[in-house]
Amino acid sequence: MDLIKNIQRMYQAGDGHVHVLAASIRSVDQLLACFALGVELVTVPTKVLEAWAAKGFPIPNHDFVYKGVDVQATL
Repeated sequence: MDLIKNIQRMYQAGDGHVHVLAASIRSVDQLLACFALGVELVTVPTKVLEAWAAKGFPIPNHDFVYKGVDVQATL
């Protein structure tokens, strides 16, 4: 999600012709983070969309905070 924020920051001073694509979204939390960041395009596997539907299609509010996974803790 930090990468997406950085890419958005790089292009925010531009003329608006660039759209950010978030790819390889693998969880509902990542999907919600994309919504909260205002990402224009997102690729999401069906299982994530089904999980989002099972939760009632929540939309993040202004208090949403993405809690990433610590890769080192999973090794």
